[in-house]
Amino acid sequence: AGVRYELIAVPLLAEVKKLKKQVDQLGNATNGQFNVLGSGVASLNIGVKDNDAASIKWSEATSDLRITLPGFSSPSICMSTESKVGIGTDTPLAPLHIKYAENYFSEIEMGGLLIENNASETAQISFKASIGGVEPLFPNAVAKIVAHAVKTPEKIGGCLDLMTSDGSTMKTQVRISESGNVGIGTTNPLSMLDIEGDSIRICKSKTPEHSDSIGIKGEIAWDSDYLYVCTGNSTWKRVKLSDKW
Repeated sequence: AGVRYELIAVPLLAEVKKLKKQVDQLGNATNGQFNVLGSGVASLNIGVKDNDAASIKWSEATSDLRITLPGFSSPSICMSTESKVGIGTDTPLAPLHIKYAENYFSEIEMGGLLIENNASETAQISFKASIGGVEPLFPNAVAKIVAHAVKTPEKIGGCLDLMTSDGSTMKTQVRISESGNVGIGTTNPLSMLDIEGDSIRICKSKTPEHSDSIGIKGEIAWDSDYLYVCTGNSTWKRVKLSDKW
């Protein structure tokens, strides 16, 4: 019986000591830290089984932290020492770099960024910049993109605002309504393009050579003598501009 005990207990004791050494290398539980240390590369797998586990890996060679989800061969999230975060890419080129890859998003979110706000009718992106180190004090942003939920008789739609600040107030400059109308200077566009102003400007002049010159229906052009309107594909009409009135 003593021999049998020695054959079983000695190898088991060696494994226990080996495991204890590995645990000691991971960190000290008394100070609330959990350290994974390695030479050049350190990684931690989290899951219920080896072939279905997420991986958190730090590489000294690439100087980044990579999180790889089960079922993916490339990292799902990568954080570099240059303060860049990549989602779907392990080479982020900007502070936030999102790259679409198959199976990363559901169909409705395919290849995009979803900003969700369940506590309000709006979701927004704010832009903050400074000049010479001086930041805007109010409203703490220089521009915003704001999406509004709009209730229709049958469903929930949405409109989009492009807003800018004059240093004291944030104002909607462009709105795209739930019906697709675009308003410039108005938040209630009643036509495909609704401009709250008393003039529009086409900077460059254009002179169609002939009434059948190439053109697309709806084009408008001008020169010093005429105003031109393309009333059909490659069909131009013009009206003489009066010098005085």
